[in-house]
Amino acid sequence: MPPSRSEEVGEVRSCKVDQGRRKVKGPVTVAVWTILASLLWLWAVRVPGGTSVPQLLSGVLFLCAIATMVTQLVRHDRTIVKWGGSSLIIMSGFAVTFIIDSYDIPKTIAFTMSRGHLEKSARNICQSSGKSSLEGRWIGLYNIDEIRSEDDCVWFRFRDAGVFFRHGIAYCPEGPPPPRNLGPMRYYSICSPPWFYWKTNVD
Repeated sequence: MPPSRSEEVGEVRSCKVDQGRRKVKGPVTVAVWTILASLLWLWAVRVPGGTSVPQLLSGVLFLCAIATMVTQLVRHDRTIVKWGGSSLIIMSGFAVTFIIDSYDIPKTIAFTMSRGHLEKSARNICQSSGKSSLEGRWIGLYNIDEIRSEDDCVWFRFRDAGVFFRHGIAYCPEGPPPPRNLGPMRYYSICSPPWFYWKTNVD
């Protein structure tokens, strides 16, 4: 028997619902990949030089977003509207992430939330006769692999920050000392003294 009129209408409606779900699912998936990639990148750049693993994962997720967009458009919808919508999501994610990073907002937030913990650790090092200390632990939002006291400063080195340079933060009540025994070093600060960011060549 040929299908009845009601059955044909039901099949058409079901087909349209499935198509609509696929069209919505694509941009939503693109948005999820883009948001995760942006958050990972901002987490990575909370320290000078960035941390390589989160940056790599962020790049992979951005590529996943682009691949999802292309796959969805090729298989289900080639219209300019859908292409533009998914592209806008990705470009907006790039733009917002770039602006936040450019204004050093992740670094400022990380330092503000970690300052109390850093000051406590600096006081403890100063009270321990200035001995070097290999920590390898989290202090606030920073993963620290070494703390030492030299030149009237307490030096914190960030773990896995940067590729060609070592990065860290120093507590220097008397101001940053000349880089005598620490190799070529540059001081820069986006936080108020006596805290200074530093970097030096990798040994």
